[in-house]
Amino acid sequence: MINGRALLASSLLLAAFGGALIAQGQTPPREEQEPITVLTEEVLVPIVAYNELGRPDPTLEPDDILLLEDGVPQQVRSVRRLPASVLLVLDTGGEVNPAKTLQTTRHVAIDLIEQLRPDDQIAIMQVNDDVRIIQDWTTDKKAAARAIIERLFSGRRTFLSDALAKAATYLTESPNANRHAVLISDGAETGKSQISYEEAARRLTQTGATVHLISYIRFSQKALERESAVVRPRTRSNVPEEVIRELPPQSQPIYRTPGGITIDLDRKRRKLIEDYEEAMRSGTERLRGLVERTGGLALFPDSTAELKTQTERVARDIAAQYLITYTPRRALASAPAGEVRHIEIAPRRIGLQLKARRSFVTIAKNAVAR
Repeated sequence: MINGRALLASSLLLAAFGGALIAQGQTPPREEQEPITVLTEEVLVPIVAYNELGRPDPTLEPDDILLLEDGVPQQVRSVRRLPASVLLVLDTGGEVNPAKTLQTTRHVAIDLIEQLRPDDQIAIMQVNDDVRIIQDWTTDKKAAARAIIERLFSGRRTFLSDALAKAATYLTESPNANRHAVLISDGAETGKSQISYEEAARRLTQTGATVHLISYIRFSQKALERESAVVRPRTRSNVPEEVIRELPPQSQPIYRTPGGITIDLDRKRRKLIEDYEEAMRSGTERLRGLVERTGGLALFPDSTAELKTQTERVARDIAAQYLITYTPRRALASAPAGEVRHIEIAPRRIGLQLKARRSFVTIAKNAVAR
């Protein structure tokens, strides 16, 4: 009997879930006959399906899907709709950003939890000066919300790459094969992680999880611009010398003269803001690429008031996700470790809307499918 979640044959290559699963079956032995081993390769792909009304499509079947692997049509063998394992990755570090508040993060996370299905598993990771799980897998929404209220705290720095690597490890142990990581962050990595972002993102991609991003960057940029507007109009270098001579001893970094001139004496603070703005921009672009590769949503609200709309979109995408399988026409057993295979999908039925990850990567031998 073929078992798609069994320990796989060590002689074959295995691509990670969301990549390919290779299952091994064996016929019952006979007294005078050696056992015959039958190997079956199967690729497991998360796919989101909406009907013509923009709602999760409950009628999706294999014949509704056209799937190409590296441009070659493949036969979709099965379509399954399973409960989800949703890991919330909550970034609460970065004291420079006045818009990235603990209260806002709590509200967004709890709002998302309330919209998930009753049988979805939830876990919560906190990311700031360290990275830790504050709620293990549970279907108890009240327990998850309580963990956010009681155990989620803010910090000075954010070790985002370390968080992605730990999320990859944690998701491989998730109760359900339908895996999601939801990042709530402004994208800035202000701590020096022990692992590179590229390696952390690779590991997370190989879990087969769909990664979603709810980003604070747009309204964070507005908040930092308001703060910078105070310190940028006039700096000490371009203030008339007669004004400088009249200044009293400074106990504050910003001084406003009776004539309305603002003088910034805190160049260090100004540099911190500029560096943080750049960290948000570069980090967000990297996360956007990760989201696109895994078939998730990257959402950028302009204000805290828009955050509720974004959580609704993420919850709806999670509810609309299926797992489909196909046996690749080009065998995985002969593929080198690290080979990238590209996936394209299209609907065969009018009104059907589909979305999926773009690729999977084969990994080393002697792997275990979970």
